[in-house]
Formats: sequence, C-alpha cells, structure tokens
Amino acid sequence: MSKAINERLDDIIYEKVKAMPKDEQKEVLDFVDYLIQKRLKIVKDMFETTKETKQVLERYGYTEDNISELVKEIRGIDD
Repeated sequence: MSKAINERLDDIIYEKVKAMPKDEQKEVLDFVDYLIQKRLKIVKDMFETTKETKQVLERYGYTEDNISELVKEIRGIDD
C-alpha cells in the first residue's frame, strides 16, 4: 500500500480507538502489544537461525564473500 493510504488508515484507526471506552482501548492496545511481541520473537528467532547457519557454513570453510556464491549455486542462478 502507498504511504498516503497507510497514513490515512493509521489516522482512522487512531480516531476509532480514541473514541472507544477506556477498558476497550486497553484491550485493543494489549492485543496490539501481543502482536508486536509475537512478531519480534519471530524476527529474533529468524536472526538466531541465520547466525547459526552462518557459523555452520564458516566451519565448512565458507566466508561471507563466498556464502553468496554458494546460495547462487544452490538456487541455480547465473549472474
């Protein structure tokens, strides 16, 4: 989505939440916090997996430079 549409949606959502009773606002904000924490865990796990994969490849003699070549080779991409 374009930035303008996202900003407009953000404004609409903000206004809707602001108009809610306080207890409902808390529920919505708690849910948003839960979603953010869940997304952060997914990202953290992905980075950890990437780090572990890099360490394994380095044990096999690959460096950051030739890991890219390995990926291209595995994917069958000719650049």
